[in-house]
Amino acid sequence: MSETNHQYSLPEAHRYFAGECLETAAGLLRQPSRTAEQNQLLETVAQTGYYHNLHSNDKTAYVRCLWLLTKVYAALCNSAKSLYFAHKCRAESGEYDTNNALAYAYACEAMGRAFNAGQQPEQAHGYLQLALDVADTIANVQDNRQFLEDFSLPCEQSGNEDAI
Repeated sequence: MSETNHQYSLPEAHRYFAGECLETAAGLLRQPSRTAEQNQLLETVAQTGYYHNLHSNDKTAYVRCLWLLTKVYAALCNSAKSLYFAHKCRAESGEYDTNNALAYAYACEAMGRAFNAGQQPEQAHGYLQLALDVADTIANVQDNRQFLEDFSLPCEQSGNEDAI
């Protein structure tokens, strides 16, 4: 690893590391199967990203982090923690308006994934459909594309039962 002479503010550094944690967790979620060690790494990087997002001063990034934790715990078959982070995500997103459509879409998807993990398919379907409906109102094309890519990120258990 080469050294560089970049001067970053603390919030910028937190945003950088939060993003790296999110990408690592997303890569692990995309794997068709994970070992117990990979599942532990998945939880650890998601929680580390949470820490960094607490200090990033970016509300949408923080909501996206809570959304990721919801998906991670759904994938790890911990519906209680998944629902906890989904509710936290929903509370942080605020009420829907066109200025926070992206955060609200993430919150709706989080609620849907948590209800799905908790074996509540009717509620899950309603929130997932709402997330897609809200996504249609995201004005920024890049944000919309990112949300739809994130929406497709798997959050089912991966591997065998012994892997968790």
